[in-house]
Amino acid sequence: GVKRWTRIEELSKEMEGKKVLIRGHLQTSRLVGKGAFILLRSSLHTVQCVAFESNGGKDNDGNDTAIIPSAMIKYMTGVPYESIVDVYGTLSVPKKPVEGATQSHVEIHVLTFHCINKATAPMPFQWKMPVDPTWSKKLMWALTIRMPTKSKWEELDKKPASITVGSISA
Repeated sequence: GVKRWTRIEELSKEMEGKKVLIRGHLQTSRLVGKGAFILLRSSLHTVQCVAFESNGGKDNDGNDTAIIPSAMIKYMTGVPYESIVDVYGTLSVPKKPVEGATQSHVEIHVLTFHCINKATAPMPFQWKMPVDPTWSKKLMWALTIRMPTKSKWEELDKKPASITVGSISA
């Protein structure tokens, strides 16, 4: 049949066992043993995708598994963050909620993985920042503009509004 796109925010427990096709930005990836754990983001929604080295068949939960060689696992975890990828897989409900994903009650067992647009340069900041529980305090401190006291500005207050702060010459 025809594969239809599913939005990450639409993924739910009720879709367990269904095949889904999603597109998103690769937010994080981890290589753990013979498996890959990928976090995909679309807008503000994230979902975990998992793949394990396999010769095909069924997994312990009865889900179809694709033939996934170790080179594919290494490729998946080597794709640069913020690259746009397509994942086709089987939606499952993990035993414990996935920490760090907005769609924490579901995950996707990868059948196919395609990098659509490879990120060429790392972003100046990473979306994984909020994993740190103190990130909001650090961010607020970084964004706080410490204005000088009134006494430091008094000299400018006494001058006409047409004061020249800088000039451009040819």
